[in-house]
Amino acid sequence: MAEPSKVVAVTGASGYIGARLLKHLGEEKELERLVAVDIHPLPLPVHDVTVYTRDVTSPIDDALGHHQVTTLVHLAFTSRQGRSRKEVRDIRQANLKALHSVLNSCVRVKVNHVLYLSSHTVYGAHPDNPVPLTEDSPLRPLQNFPYGYDKYLCDQVLQTFAEQHPNVRVTILRPCVVLGPSADNDYTRGLLQPWLLAVKGHNPSFQFLHEDDLVRAMSVIIRLGLPGVFNVAGVGEVSYREMTEIIKSKLVDLPSALAAPAARIVRGLGMRRDSIASWPDLVRYPMVINSDKLEQATGYRPWYSSKEALTAFATAKGT
Repeated sequence: MAEPSKVVAVTGASGYIGARLLKHLGEEKELERLVAVDIHPLPLPVHDVTVYTRDVTSPIDDALGHHQVTTLVHLAFTSRQGRSRKEVRDIRQANLKALHSVLNSCVRVKVNHVLYLSSHTVYGAHPDNPVPLTEDSPLRPLQNFPYGYDKYLCDQVLQTFAEQHPNVRVTILRPCVVLGPSADNDYTRGLLQPWLLAVKGHNPSFQFLHEDDLVRAMSVIIRLGLPGVFNVAGVGEVSYREMTEIIKSKLVDLPSALAAPAARIVRGLGMRRDSIASWPDLVRYPMVINSDKLEQATGYRPWYSSKEALTAFATAKGT
């Protein structure tokens, strides 16, 4: 049963998902107030929102307490790929520090509900992955894929926090790749390269979630105050080779034995910023997730298929 009045705070509010979530929530009549926290200004106008320009690695008790925040959506996360081991380590420490700081503020101010945006990459790309992966599947992130491993570490922190603070409802949402007309990050820029590497004999399935569907899913969870761990993906799948046709990238097929050395060489030359040591596994082994648990708990269904989300992105970028 939905609560009659909620005050929602969003960290990372100026980011890709944060800005769209705030705009959507600004149209929700059930919400009493919105609070945005970010070191950057909001890129979109939002109705009736209070903005705090703040680094969330420091306490935000005053912002949460002053407005009597009931729900905290934590989106502040550095997804940029580090170019050195030190940079990777620094980004990881900053992400974990921000999460711990925000959770501590929530406890002190008595926030009722915390929603965290994790990722399907916490399951890892492995040859023995079940298809599909459920919320009960083991978490086996690729250690040489910093984004997925950082999400995994944060995911673990949230699960421990939920056990230690049973009075706080904790929701962990694990979406597949989020795409749409507004998508613009390291991953999406990588997709727009004129060529992409493939491994001969492999054509894994990919899932994509339209940015509007993710916002809708988060809004439903906020409205219901629903705790738990939930996968979320668009309807259907797109094969790797079909994906490259839609975004009009050419494929360079490599034998399995050459895939890892090629990824290291390309990254070392600086030719592809998104090239990482885990690339050969990511384009060989599927990470297909099942979203039935979320649908059964909320009735939520995505409006867009994986192919439609990918096509919307490709069309907006002129490919």
